[in-house]
Amino acid sequence: MSETGSTRKKARSPSYPAIDLGTAMEHAQKFYDAQGRNPVVVDAAYDALGYKGKSGASATALAALIKYGLMEYVSSGKSRRVALTERGLRLCIIDASPDHADERSKLLREAALTPKVFRKRTAVARCM
Repeated sequence: MSETGSTRKKARSPSYPAIDLGTAMEHAQKFYDAQGRNPVVVDAAYDALGYKGKSGASATALAALIKYGLMEYVSSGKSRRVALTERGLRLCIIDASPDHADERSKLLREAALTPKVFRKRTAVARCM
């Protein structure tokens, strides 16, 4: 029997962050400057990130911050709230001085490899 008529599901590729890590860090810093450690409703998070409410750009930016492990959902439902993760807080708090260079580098490396799509590529590259 031909597979063209079958109902087999196609495997989806993992989603990727819509913004690069540097831009995500800038957004995380904006959020930290506006809200600190406080969880906020998603609409307030969009404002803190510099957007004027919900839009495609604001939703994809927030999703990217979550994919990098810089932010997380802390509640669900209509009043869903988000906050910076411990990694996101540490990266916003520690400065780029030589005293913190190792810790900052480690946190950035972890953030860069958190999105599933990047973990898969890194694992493949190590096998070659």
